Amino acid sequence: MNYFDIANSQLAYIMASVIIIAVIIQTVIFIKKGWNRALELGIDRDIIIKSVKNSISLSILPSIPIVLGIIILVPLLGIPVPWLRLSVIGSPMFEMLAADFGAKAAGVSGLGGEGFNSAAFINSVWVMSIGGVSALLFSLIFIKPISTSYEKAKKQDGRWMIVFGNASLAGILATTLAERLSTSLISALVVASSFIFVMICTRLSTKIKFLKDYSLTFGMIFGMGMAVLFNNLI
Repeated sequence: MNYFDIANSQLAYIMASVIIIAVIIQTVIFIKKGWNRALELGIDRDIIIKSVKNSISLSILPSIPIVLGIIILVPLLGIPVPWLRLSVIGSPMFEMLAADFGAKAAGVSGLGGEGFNSAAFINSVWVMSIGGVSALLFSLIFIKPISTSYEKAKKQDGRWMIVFGNASLAGILATTLAERLSTSLISALVVASSFIFVMICTRLSTKIKFLKDYSLTFGMIFGMGMAVLFNNLI
């Protein structure tokens, strides 16, 4: 059986749709409660409408990486799973890494690699799902003591918290990039060119504030473009 028969099955669509509809209903309820509470506080209706419009406009650009993540994952995992994961709680970077780890644990070279079959697909979905759930449970149990420790350390010397946080992120990115750099020449060129592009955006963000929040989004789009270009040239 081709794993897409499972990935794009009617049952998969139904399960994803039920969860997403539940989240949409929950969202509508919260919006309605917030709207009513704002009116109770005496806030002018025009101000509320303006706030909603501003929130919608500010949400468009941050959503672009999510859309790109779905576009990247759909050819590899079908439609329902990426649609569900990235519509509810997931992030493109985590979902791609988790799916890749799941595929490798099943004995495949990586996500979408040679031999990626039903077992690898199911394993990828399990890793993606358990990873998302574990993050929520971890936050529920440990977020308060971690926050308390963070505040204490911040009062003593907040600079070290920034150093540790950036070092942790750098370690995760370095591990991922090292693998991509050694995969193929095209992968190495895409990583290198995207790195240079994001560095330029970071430099320019001191003058162009808009780039500060969206350099990663533009970097992803640029990297995809470079991948297409290098694939055609090499």
